[in-house]
Formats: sequence, C-alpha cells, structure tokens
Amino acid sequence: MKTHHLFLLGLSMVLLVPSCSTKYPRGTIREDHAVTSLFRSAKINPDYNYFYYGIFLQPDTIMGIDKVYTVQSRFWSPVDLTSEQLRIWITTLDNAPQDNIFASSYMGRYQGAYILDPEGKAIGTWYSKLDWGVFEFQPEKIVIPYPPALREVDRGLFMNRDD
Repeated sequence: MKTHHLFLLGLSMVLLVPSCSTKYPRGTIREDHAVTSLFRSAKINPDYNYFYYGIFLQPDTIMGIDKVYTVQSRFWSPVDLTSEQLRIWITTLDNAPQDNIFASSYMGRYQGAYILDPEGKAIGTWYSKLDWGVFEFQPEKIVIPYPPALREVDRGLFMNRDD
C-alpha cells in the first residue's frame, strides 16, 4: 500500500512539474492599500494603458500597465479610461449585489495591487475582487496578462460550497 502511494506521488510530480515551467519569466501582483486608494480616488496615471477583464458595465478587474510595455491578450479589453469612467465603475461596483466570487480576505470589496515584473519592480496597478494575477514577460517589452482568478485557498472554499 505504501509503495502504491509513493508511485502515485511520483507520478503526480512528473505530471505537475512540466506544467509549472514556462519559457518566459512571470510576474504577479502584490496587494497594497495605496493602490486601492488611487483607484477609489479615480486617479488615472497618464503613463499607463488601461484594460478591463469581464463585462464593461461591471468589470471583475481593472489594470493599468506602463506604456513602455505592449500588452498582448485575448482576455483583456483595452479602454481609454477617464476619471469619470473610473468613478462610474467604482460607484457601480460598490453598489452592485455581491456574488460569491470574491477573494475571501476582501470581504466583498475590490482591492488594489501593484503588478510586478519577474524582478519585483512595479510596472502597473490592479483593482479587482480576485486576488491572483500572473503575467508572462516576453522579449521586446511584451507582457501577456493571464485571466485573473482566486488563489487556491479561495478556489477551494468556493468549490466546496453546499448550495
């Protein structure tokens, strides 16, 4: 029986390791209340290009990426974000009925984060109800943002619901 468990553990490691590797380095997000405040005050950074994930009227995530980077994604929609549009989004998101797909630590609120390159340097900002973001950095300053999601701990809570 113990040999069987060791075999399954070894097999799962062999299958998992290739999926974790990537040809290009990756960045992530780091939550920061200062970024939350920036978004909530509707301040637009003129050095950023903005994108949203989800539906326009009520996006799941809003992100700004430094204009020195080219963003390539079929999941994120570019938006010519103005302070007025950001205020509309913030008001809508604050007043919308809460769904169950929020990071558990966010308590039903959107939170801000810095977008970090593989070396940990901030290259953008993020405002979302989801707490997991991964970015692939390719040569020529190309960044590929993956769809946002809940961290594994939150995914487990959501997937194990009884209703």
